[in-house]
Amino acid sequence: MKDFWERVADRYNRIDPERMERYLRTLARERGLLHSVFESISEALIVLDRDKKIIFINSTAKEMLGIAKTNTVNKPITKCLSDVRLADFFDNDELFGRSAFSTEFRTTRPRDMILQVNIFPYQVGSDPEGIIVLMNDITQQKKQQMDAFQSEKLGALSTLAAGVAHEIGNPLNSIGIHMQLMEKDIKTVKDRSTKKRLTEYMQSAKTEISRLDKMIRTFLTAVRPAALNLGEYNINHILENVLDFLYYEISEKSIAIEKDYSPKVPLMPLDDAQIRQAFFNIIKNAIEAMPNGGQLKVASDVRKEEVIITFADTGEGIADEDLSRIFEPYFTTKQKGSGLGLMIVYKIINDHGGRIEVESKRGKGTSINVFLPIYQKRVRMVQDKTGEHEKQ
Repeated sequence: MKDFWERVADRYNRIDPERMERYLRTLARERGLLHSVFESISEALIVLDRDKKIIFINSTAKEMLGIAKTNTVNKPITKCLSDVRLADFFDNDELFGRSAFSTEFRTTRPRDMILQVNIFPYQVGSDPEGIIVLMNDITQQKKQQMDAFQSEKLGALSTLAAGVAHEIGNPLNSIGIHMQLMEKDIKTVKDRSTKKRLTEYMQSAKTEISRLDKMIRTFLTAVRPAALNLGEYNINHILENVLDFLYYEISEKSIAIEKDYSPKVPLMPLDDAQIRQAFFNIIKNAIEAMPNGGQLKVASDVRKEEVIITFADTGEGIADEDLSRIFEPYFTTKQKGSGLGLMIVYKIINDHGGRIEVESKRGKGTSINVFLPIYQKRVRMVQDKTGEHEKQ
């Protein structure tokens, strides 16, 4: 071994100094170029060695994962991550023995994100040296896909609703007419016991028909298009009116209300009746989620060209597996729920050009954020003097 290093030293001493300088300068330029390229890409890039220590990490990765901007080279990746589950993912030794693969991963720290993680093993010669990690934040992309999917479902249900209204509505009307005729005949019955029994049967039947009619109307309200009757309204006033309407129910459940309305909220183009319905459904759900009392925070804020309305309760919360399904028709975790309340909320907010974000933890409560544009981007519908709608 000593002879080997002596030969290396002898060869090094015989290299032309100017040639060595040019070579080192070339390496430095190439390294600087690669560093600039890696820093400029929008993807998070991390290179790890076999010991899971960081060889290289670009600024995008540090910002995305909440890693301090201090020197992280030669530090274990698991010690630099704030999200425990992501740290456990990188702590898995199988990552370093597999071929290239891609997966999706949800993080909660430093913020709630859906990451697309691409793993590429690299090697020098025939020996594996570590992995290259490329990550993209696809949270917004996933949300857009879910919104598009939800809109497609609403379109399909709207078509179905027309058929339901026709196929069930007409028989219901016919049944109602015949029941009126039967009520007249019952009045002519002389035996009191028989008359009382028939009257009770008739009343039970009318109650069930009325319930079925209400279900159909609720379903149609949830899915079919409805023109917005827009006017200029203040969100804070609408929130206050809905809370006043539910005051006694809130008091009976021993629920404390915390209000935080922004005075900067402007007048906005809204359908007053529909927005009230949406807020009523959200607050009603919050009340039902706190049967033993709790706290409900209702807040408004202005950010850029949006007003954000927040409803945060300390109720039972929603299970992770149910969170993505809460706006689906007829999906409910309540024993007596119809599963259409939040679907109606989604439709109303969507018709106003807004969006909804929901965060929830089982046993810790639910927070619903409603985002409404200050300036209506959609075609506004106004009513002319003849009662017909025209575009403005």
